[in-house]
Amino acid sequence: MLGSIVRLAAPNAQVYLREPMAVGDRLTLDRFESRELQQEYSAIYRSEEQVNSLFGSVLAQSGFRLSSRSALYPAELCNRKETEQRYQVWERGQ
Repeated sequence: MLGSIVRLAAPNAQVYLREPMAVGDRLTLDRFESRELQQEYSAIYRSEEQVNSLFGSVLAQSGFRLSSRSALYPAELCNRKETEQRYQVWERGQ
């Protein structure tokens, strides 16, 4: 996906990425039973450092730099202790 973004983005571009991330260390769920979803699911929630490294390994090599990052919602609206929605803005040629 990131490779496609790099190829399709203009020389002057901003890329907004939203990712659910672990609060603290990476969190791996394997066949976790969810009452909300009424089923089991599996997921990997990477730490912010891991996400930065993963995105940066592709984007930084193509001239992008991380210009901002933050939680998507204020703490009082987050209903999970282990994960949170976060966003990052990567810019190239700005």
